Amino acid sequence: MPYTTEDLNVFDCVLDRSRLEGTNYFEFHAGRRPSDHACWLDGSLFIRDAGFDFLAELFYQTVPGFDYFSFVDVEPPATVAVVRSLDEFSCRLARESGREAVFTYYSSLFRAHIWAAVPASDIAPCLRRACDGIAGYFRNALQAQQPLCILGM
Repeated sequence: MPYTTEDLNVFDCVLDRSRLEGTNYFEFHAGRRPSDHACWLDGSLFIRDAGFDFLAELFYQTVPGFDYFSFVDVEPPATVAVVRSLDEFSCRLARESGREAVFTYYSSLFRAHIWAAVPASDIAPCLRRACDGIAGYFRNALQAQQPLCILGM
């Protein structure tokens, strides 16, 4: 199932749960969860797993204990590190839109060739918007002094 330019919506950051289709999303939640296994929460930010794959290594590098398939609480120092790294990556993508730049933090069960039909120059602006959306969400949680959780696959 190779991706095409029709699939670039995987990078969309979604706050309105009614817009979600299927269940293959990463969820970022600012605030306390009502229970240990609560998910699909009001106020969460969602991004499809295929879009998150382009940022997975960034999270492995900045969030201690990050696990793609689990729920992870993010401490404030890691939140700051995520925001800084996302901002830096977004700036890099503004300057460089080649495959090397776009796939910097890519980690997936699927090798990068699944995206071969999509020009990196088409992926870069979508990935930038994802970086900016997630960084903004994390920044708002920090400012509101809210706990933050990543609810993985």
